[in-house]
Amino acid sequence: MKITIHRGTDQIGGCVTEYEHEGWKLFVDYGEQLPGVPKSNLSDIEGLTKGDITKSALLITHYHGDHIGCISQLPQELPIYMGELGRDIQLAYSEHMSSVDNKQKIPMKTM
Repeated sequence: MKITIHRGTDQIGGCVTEYEHEGWKLFVDYGEQLPGVPKSNLSDIEGLTKGDITKSALLITHYHGDHIGCISQLPQELPIYMGELGRDIQLAYSEHMSSVDNKQKIPMKTM
């Protein structure tokens, strides 16, 4: 088994780890980086963001943004797995945020 940490060795949040065995790949989490951390680009990960994803899947450990926040950037064909309660909470949050007027949203400040 080969383990690759694509992001997360020197920060909290935004981690992406790959477990590969005999051509099969399991990725764990694909979230947004926390404020104040230099941004890194993860658009070039074979089997996750590009290339053949037929032997890949993504496992989300929990629904916090630093673990799930970038999944909308992934190919729709990629299987994504997470617990039922986490999925329900994330769907409810997404539905709520889609109805919030941009004027009501709290602006995020960058550091």
